[in-house]
Amino acid sequence: VTTAGRFASFRFLQAPTPINVFTAFAKSKGLNLAMSPAGKTCEQVIKALGGLRSIGIVAHSLDLLRFLDRLAHESLEIESDATPAKKMRKAYASYANTLEVIKRTTPGPEIALTNLFNALINTGVLTVGLTLRCNDCNHSSWHTLNSLAPTVTCPRCLGSIVFPSARPPHREDWAYKVSGPFAAEHFAHGAYCVASTLHFLVQKLVGESTWLPSFRLTNVEGKEIEADFALFARPNRLSNTTSSFLVIGESKSFNVFEEQDFARARYMASLFPGAVLCFATFRETLSPDEIKLLTRIVLRGRKSFRTGRILNPVLVLTGKELFSQFNWTRQLHETYGDKSKLAEMAFFRRDIEELCSFFQQVHLGMDSYDEWLDKKRQRRIARMAKLKPTASVASRD
Repeated sequence: VTTAGRFASFRFLQAPTPINVFTAFAKSKGLNLAMSPAGKTCEQVIKALGGLRSIGIVAHSLDLLRFLDRLAHESLEIESDATPAKKMRKAYASYANTLEVIKRTTPGPEIALTNLFNALINTGVLTVGLTLRCNDCNHSSWHTLNSLAPTVTCPRCLGSIVFPSARPPHREDWAYKVSGPFAAEHFAHGAYCVASTLHFLVQKLVGESTWLPSFRLTNVEGKEIEADFALFARPNRLSNTTSSFLVIGESKSFNVFEEQDFARARYMASLFPGAVLCFATFRETLSPDEIKLLTRIVLRGRKSFRTGRILNPVLVLTGKELFSQFNWTRQLHETYGDKSKLAEMAFFRRDIEELCSFFQQVHLGMDSYDEWLDKKRQRRIARMAKLKPTASVASRD
């Protein structure tokens, strides 16, 4: 910042970081905020990929996500060299297996496959290495490029493996492992689902935003509660919403939402009236129990302030949205079949309450907010009509 005139000067101002913004907001509510381990893993995943826009490198396909998670769990099944019919669990995947997964998850020209393979390696999702067989224990082990030498150590028996210089390794001997934050189990501690949901919100639903992955809130009594992500958003210029709003999210990669998850959401709703409650999962459909409990939260949140805004809008996202956002062969609204026109207009306006209502219709089978409001008004009119004859008879008496 520079000022001119008689007392000219300049000053450097640092823009607040997301953690500064949300920490200050939590303190204004009498709460202490701290990043959780899962939140730090999510930040590392996003940073390694080069930003939130690049999360599609790992999250564009269900098969690729499961492949990466099996590598993280060191449970990828491959054929045994000694007995091909027997399956063995390894922490690495051969070049052929990796290429097969990439081909299956990336429809399109050959250049698309090559670009994705290079992106997975350049961002550190996959690390290339060489598999060498130990003559002492007959066990194949994976070795990084930096560890290759004329003699390497077998991790199984600690014996020496002589590099086969007279028989250079073939393509089949090269293999890949996940590394860094991508080596965390359970889909990088849920980071893939959180980052994919944030990408959908930022790119498809809201205008400018500030977001924070998984964090913990602690009140003065010491009660601690965790949220998978939060986002401050500025509404789109075509939206009916005129002021910035808060989104608080609960995400599950493939597990089912449980009662404790809904209890956290209800508590968050009581702490932050007016906030949007977001439930996101990679699964395509929700279970009947989830739909039942979510419907209760939706109906509770459909109460309105005197200003006309909804108390707590509920946004429900599934794999239909989280995977379709990376599909470059068709528009997002085209995935909704007979509701595609309704979806197209909702995505065009980007009104958060309208979008919440649309997703509730798609995933929960509920009436839209306007239909629900109209039915509520009709019931009130019917009750009033029943009371009028009774009141008139009483006046004549």
